[in-house]
Amino acid sequence: MREEKKDFLRVAKHQLRTPLTLVKGYLSFMKSGDFQKFPADKQKEIINKMVIESEKLNNLINDVFLSLQIRKGLKITPEPIQLKEFIENIYNQSLKPNYKKKGLILNIQQDADSHGLDADSCEQKDTETPLVINSDKFYLTIVIQKLLDNAEKYSTSEQVIDINIRKENNYAIIEIKDSGIGITEEEKPKIFERFFRGIEAKKNWSNGSGLSIDITKGIIEILGGEFSIESEGQNQGTRSIVKLPLTL
Repeated sequence: MREEKKDFLRVAKHQLRTPLTLVKGYLSFMKSGDFQKFPADKQKEIINKMVIESEKLNNLINDVFLSLQIRKGLKITPEPIQLKEFIENIYNQSLKPNYKKKGLILNIQQDADSHGLDADSCEQKDTETPLVINSDKFYLTIVIQKLLDNAEKYSTSEQVIDINIRKENNYAIIEIKDSGIGITEEEKPKIFERFFRGIEAKKNWSNGSGLSIDITKGIIEILGGEFSIESEGQNQGTRSIVKLPLTL
């Protein structure tokens, strides 16, 4: 365990160095006085790059600390959660603008019921009995946010992201399916490695920490559940499957 922690911190240090070096470089350039010689649009471009790198650094630091915290153990506070409403609220409160920008539709199904949530509407159209579990709302929020964020990030515009919620024996299943970049056969054995990011992900989305899947899996297991990822291959989309006990 000690060697694993050392390896983790070594890689984390390397991951943190890149955005930190870029931010320091931009700040040194601004301090030198040469920055003022550039036209306003170029100055704005440099400042925007600093903001992006700062956000990347902040997200990476948060993910590194959360990943370490998971390995030490989390304090869980179970409470009733109505899953469908819970996911809808997370979407509306933090993810809706990015989905709207790309023209994505979030389609949530519980058992036989189905209704779509586009970026401008989140009406309750179903009358089925809600599926309620007893779990930790704070940490489950992190799980759903990361999975829906990944689904949005790696999907092309004007696509549908499907969520299926169902009960299987004493477990609730949350299945999230997108039509995005998928996972190649070569990458499949590595997807649960900390800091791993696929070639397409690194090429097109530079601000990922490579810890989202590690954090998601760690939290779900602490909540007594299981997590798996399936893909038919590159550009064939991804299916993320969360299995949680109805009661902790």
